[in-house]
Amino acid sequence: MTRLAKLALLIPLLLVLALAGGILYWNASTLQPAPEALAALQSDAEVRVAQSDGLIVFQPAAGNAATPAMPSAARC
Repeated sequence: MTRLAKLALLIPLLLVLALAGGILYWNASTLQPAPEALAALQSDAEVRVAQSDGLIVFQPAAGNAATPAMPSAARC
């Protein structure tokens, strides 16, 4: 095998390894939720937080609290 053929095989191999290493590094260094976000998922005197079927449900803690009506969109 000539030197040029070896180099032609080595360069793509090194590129694939560098790409795989970059993907592994990116995957390992993803951001974690902020403490404020985790604190917002805790129930308190005003809001009850529950997880149901993979969804996060926020409910008023005081039963059926009335929610203010949203203003309608302005018509053109």
